[in-house]
Amino acid sequence: MGYGALGLAQSNAHPNTLTIVHEDEKNFVFQFSVNLPQVLHQLLSPATPFSAFLQAHAAMPLAAWAAALQKAKARLSAMGVLTLPGGKPLRLQTWQWPDQEAIAQSLKAQALLLQMEQASRPHLDPVLVLARLQTPQTIHQAQLQLLAALHPIEVTIKNDKFWLTSQIPLAMVNFQ
Repeated sequence: MGYGALGLAQSNAHPNTLTIVHEDEKNFVFQFSVNLPQVLHQLLSPATPFSAFLQAHAAMPLAAWAAALQKAKARLSAMGVLTLPGGKPLRLQTWQWPDQEAIAQSLKAQALLLQMEQASRPHLDPVLVLARLQTPQTIHQAQLQLLAALHPIEVTIKNDKFWLTSQIPLAMVNFQ
């Protein structure tokens, strides 16, 4: 899905953002602020219309919802995010998500908002999802690539800001 199409799908939503905090030479914190219903839609059922996805998942029994959410979390955490020079991918660890009930309520709220007229439709606030990365060695530079479900996403590292999109899915970043 191109940036324009996603922009239409969530025209009243905050854009997804990522701030990478380099705590020390080997430890990073990834602070995602995302439109969680849209990201879950892309992770779990991208071929389904957004409104149908929301209705189906918001009405799921608790056990089915827990399994679907676990599947989405696994897909997101399985990706290699940073690739070191030489090609070794590093995955994010120690993910911190909102609780399962809060995420389910977010889907229900988004489903209700879609029923409102576009001009007066409020938006959901972005949801904070955290992850950590501890590297075996000091990293000065790496290739950053995020799962397409997060696109478009504005990335901030120190004083540098850039966008990752389906057209520009990766970037070389400096941590010095």
